[in-house]
Amino acid sequence: MPDTRQRRKSAGSNNRQPYIRNNLAVQPEIEHEQQDPLKVLNRRVESRVEENRLGGKIYTGRQILIAALALALILLTGSFFLMQSLDLRANKMEAARLEKEYQEIVQDNALLKNSCESNIDYSGIYEFALLRGMSAPEKQQILTYKRSNPEYVSKNGEIPNE
Repeated sequence: MPDTRQRRKSAGSNNRQPYIRNNLAVQPEIEHEQQDPLKVLNRRVESRVEENRLGGKIYTGRQILIAALALALILLTGSFFLMQSLDLRANKMEAARLEKEYQEIVQDNALLKNSCESNIDYSGIYEFALLRGMSAPEKQQILTYKRSNPEYVSKNGEIPNE
């Protein structure tokens, strides 16, 4: 009578049914010379897929909540950064527009000043003043005094009585 192991080996080689992993039955010996390399590769891939499916990690509610909060934080930070960059861009554009407007106003004022000053007839004003009796003051008529704030003079308030 053949040994039980030998019977199982011989039974396995005659049996063409696929072996189920983690089964209590002994895995049959397969002769390597008769195997097709493609079938061996397919079997390996299928066994890995099955292992991954059975041994896949299951996340807890706490882990999912933490991941969702982290994602929400990242999204909020990104949207805040985007809003800040858009505001900064709008402020830069507004500053450039105002700077251009300011330069135009300065040019307009310079042109108006030149046109006003070119129309003044200083010799005509001098002659008109002489006809009305105005003359340059003499030296004894000029009074000088010192004050703390030379930019501002209140009417007759800070002028000395001498």
